[in-house]
This record gives sequence, C-alpha cells and structure tokens, in this order.
Amino acid sequence: MPTLTPTSARVLLIDDEAGLRLTFACILGEVGYTVTPAANGPEALRALTMDDYDLAYLDIRLPEMDGLMVLKEIHRLYPELPVILITAHASLQSAVEAVRLGATDYLLKPVAPAALIARTQAVLDERAVLKRRRAL
Repeated sequence: MPTLTPTSARVLLIDDEAGLRLTFACILGEVGYTVTPAANGPEALRALTMDDYDLAYLDIRLPEMDGLMVLKEIHRLYPELPVILITAHASLQSAVEAVRLGATDYLLKPVAPAALIARTQAVLDERAVLKRRRAL
C-alpha cells in the first residue's frame, strides 16, 4: 500500500473562522495537500459523505454543533479518520474529553505553518503504516 504524499492526501478543515480556513488551506495547499474547507459541523458531515478524507482538522468552538459533538459523529461514521482538534480556548477538560472521544491530537491556535505541515505529514504517515499493517 503506498504512503500518502501531499499530492495524494485529502484534508478536511472545519473551522468557523474564514480567515483561518483560508490560511490553513493556503499553507497545506502550498505543499500539495488537497484541502476542503467547512464552516460548521453539518457542512463538514455533508462533505464527508461526498468524498474520502485522510485527515480532518476540527475547531472545538463551532456554531450549531460544537467541535466535540462533531468529533463524536465523525468517529461514529468514520472511525478510521484521524481528527486533530484545534482551539484558541484550551482547557484541561476539553483536552481530556477530546482524547476520550478519539481525537488524534489537540493543537493550540495560532499554529505555526511549519508545525501544521509537520503534524499533518506525521499523522498521515502513521495512518499509512496502520493501513499497511492491516493489509498484511
């Protein structure tokens, strides 16, 4: 099974801040990832039914459905999809709940571009290794 490369990996970016969606999409797009933005939980869940994704970035504070509710629904429907939570309002309680619900990682905003790229590739590499192991 081939390793996911930036040119073959699809990232779903769920955040209600348009500027952050644009910034993350530009940073990840610059190195070759295909990024699909979603402004809220329902929009993200619709996107997941229309395409396959290799990774999702998810803001904790969202309108309509908070990020933890979205995370719970993503893992119910797509248990293999790694989800990295991002927030500017971190708390120990939200971090513990995120891990309990299956978050792959928990990052604090603002995220440096180099850190965003490195964490994205690291999670995708881990996912590729797990897929290879299961295939064997």
